[in-house]
Amino acid sequence: MFVLQLSENMSIEKKIDPDSLCYYITQKVKNVRFELNCTQGEFAEKTGVAKSLIGKYERGIHSILPKTLEDMAKKLSKDIENFFPESTNCISSEDKKLFDLVQTLKRIKDWKVRDTVCVLTRFLSEGIQISKVTEEIRPISYQMVQKAKDWRFARGRTQMEVADKSGMPHGQVVRYEKGEVSFKIAPKMAKGLSLHYGVLLPTSKAERYCEDEDGEGEKKILSIMREYQKIDNQKLKDLWYSFLSEVVKISEEKDS
Repeated sequence: MFVLQLSENMSIEKKIDPDSLCYYITQKVKNVRFELNCTQGEFAEKTGVAKSLIGKYERGIHSILPKTLEDMAKKLSKDIENFFPESTNCISSEDKKLFDLVQTLKRIKDWKVRDTVCVLTRFLSEGIQISKVTEEIRPISYQMVQKAKDWRFARGRTQMEVADKSGMPHGQVVRYEKGEVSFKIAPKMAKGLSLHYGVLLPTSKAERYCEDEDGEGEKKILSIMREYQKIDNQKLKDLWYSFLSEVVKISEEKDS
């Protein structure tokens, strides 16, 4: 009667799917026991796992819990990877980048920076409006105004700061940028911008021009450049420059 009951119990034991990861792990554990030339009882003593469980693992009717496998691996002085299938080329290079990006984002603990990255990422996904660029010869006065303005932005200086450095009245700087240019004032403007005056002089050759900015647009550009000047790590400055240049280039190609 006992033998019959035992036979019935064994016949209704539910096997783990032979193609599953769980089954693979149990059989790797079994192989390790064979490598160590241990009985199930001896293996149970080495691993701290009950002999009855070892038997169930090897018959493929009981999965090994992650924590149990970790403990067994430590006691057997085995790397946990020894119990898993080889994972060569499991993920694509693009998926690896996505995973690595998550790790990078987790290292940024400043929530304001995270919010900014989120906004920037959304703009990149939705597309960025890019100003059209034309290459032409523009009037001398226009060239002088634009060169003075753009170099002021590049220096991250306000009109008042340019005036203070040049020794000119603030109003004169304002009027120069509105079109009251002269070769007499140009060298003074250059002094206020820490430049040789030749940089502000016009040319007869065609140059590239973006669409004119309104007052609010100019304020934003100046604000960005002032913050950029505060970056004290040259590698970060170079990286930011390259990043924005590449974003504009790619967006431009997409729209063309």
